[in-house]
Amino acid sequence: MKTERLGKGQRFRRGHRRCFHRYEHLETKKQVFEDEESGIKSWRRVDLFYCQRCLWIKERVFKTISQNEPDWY
Repeated sequence: MKTERLGKGQRFRRGHRRCFHRYEHLETKKQVFEDEESGIKSWRRVDLFYCQRCLWIKERVFKTISQNEPDWY
């Protein structure tokens, strides 16, 4: 297993072994924020995945500022 030097005065960190990830969808969070002064909406979607093999968690974030709902929401 490889180790990685973090910086001056910090300890070594072990990197995870090379994995051929097999991601499984965990959950999706959707949020809408509206600016009271201008009325412009900020859309955000966060998808969480985890690897079935190494249990690594991956987060994918989509963000946009628009009055209309985006097609990925």
